[in-house]
Amino acid sequence: MNRNVLLTGISLVFALASQSALAANANTTQKGSLLIFPKIDVREGVSTWVRLVNDSKLPVTVKCYYMDVEKHRVDFEFPLTKNQPMVFDAATGISPSRSVNAFPQGTNYPGYGELVCFAVNFDGTALAHHDHLSGTATVADTNTVDDRPDGDINGASEYSAWSFRYNSNGVTQPGSKDLVLSGRIGGYDSCPAYLMGQFSPSGAPAPGDKIYGKTTISISSCKQDLRQDFDRNETKLQFDVWKHDETRLTGAYHCSNSFAETALGDVATARQNFSAALLKEGAYYRIQGVASTQCKESQNAGLVGVQTSLIPGLGSVTTELAASNNPAVDGFIKWDASSPWMETPVE
Repeated sequence: MNRNVLLTGISLVFALASQSALAANANTTQKGSLLIFPKIDVREGVSTWVRLVNDSKLPVTVKCYYMDVEKHRVDFEFPLTKNQPMVFDAATGISPSRSVNAFPQGTNYPGYGELVCFAVNFDGTALAHHDHLSGTATVADTNTVDDRPDGDINGASEYSAWSFRYNSNGVTQPGSKDLVLSGRIGGYDSCPAYLMGQFSPSGAPAPGDKIYGKTTISISSCKQDLRQDFDRNETKLQFDVWKHDETRLTGAYHCSNSFAETALGDVATARQNFSAALLKEGAYYRIQGVASTQCKESQNAGLVGVQTSLIPGLGSVTTELAASNNPAVDGFIKWDASSPWMETPVE
């Protein structure tokens, strides 16, 4: 074989492998420049403690936005020195080292939603490439009443944030444009086209002679507008459910406006698809964000999220939903890069 042809072929293989490595989806096991926490809860009797870590030898500034299910938003930013951890209570903003703004709260505010954090430059006016951020959130609930989508949790559970790397290819700062979630050079990791979860339906037998309570999902869309003058970005969460006998159940869906939280048995349609009478001890499901006339102005969207399962008397377990590696869906996060602002909740 001609040596030049051989070298060209080898170069092409490495180039394709490199592109494949870059075109990656976000996940919960890596470090990145963007973190999404899909479950923040500050309802009465509930606390969410957020932990962020910068494991780099360099300092970084982090910009964050809370957004609840009704799109009330509060932003804040803070510096992290080299190898510095940061812990704060989302309900109060209080931190042992540096306090931040609290999650949006007030009369008729729902009190639950998401947190989005990403690396920015020193004065917070432009995005920064800093793939050294990671984080976890601990949700602790002492309530004894069943008045929320996830039921009577009465326990504590922890999950890891979804992390997106910035694919710079030597570029150290992407500038003040929107966060582009493409998986390609010049963008952040792309988003899974669908998520998968396993669960035991409410009423099914559980360990310790208990029965399972509600299973709740908290889902963040990968098409988000966090600006003060925001556009709505609806998507339809479409569910396929598989029984133990491999039968697939369809027809269940739930409309989402960038963020959604619902018990599986409380989705908008075909709730019976998640019942113990139909599923017996367990099942698994797949969620896709799709365009549909059933949800106003909805569009296809990648998703990230977590699942919280309840066993009354024993507590709750929160786990990150499994993500598809392929296909992936492009997404975006729009933000106000010019100056910080904070929505003032109406009491």
